[in-house]
Amino acid sequence: MINEKSEFREGMNEQKIRLLSEIEQTCRRDKKCQDINFRIAQLERVVVVAASAATVIEILIGSPRYVLAALGAIPGFTMFVDRIFLFYKRSQWHGMERLKLQELLHKLLFQNATVKEVSEAFCRIRQELEPLYPGFGSFRFRIGERS
Repeated sequence: MINEKSEFREGMNEQKIRLLSEIEQTCRRDKKCQDINFRIAQLERVVVVAASAATVIEILIGSPRYVLAALGAIPGFTMFVDRIFLFYKRSQWHGMERLKLQELLHKLLFQNATVKEVSEAFCRIRQELEPLYPGFGSFRFRIGERS
């Protein structure tokens, strides 16, 4: 991103600088949210695999049933949480928005697009993507159903 004292900002009018700052701020937020959601989604997968492996090991060493029940419940609970919060889909959404906004930054900085054109495109992108944001998922579980 372009910092406040960048040579790109020299000679820009105030409107262009404000629009540039708003788009950059949104890109930074999207990058942060994308990273957090992606890491949580990956952590969920690690937990499922680790709990499944631990269950097998506990079966082999003859652990009590309550230990097996607790370990066996972890993958199901983790998948349930994943179906509700849709961390990976949220990560993808933030990544898609960030890529579209970075394209606007390039148009504003390097392709001599006007502030009006970029501002209108910025609003349009936000309006188009907002309904696509994965809110809360489904509580329903059916055999063979995919999220």
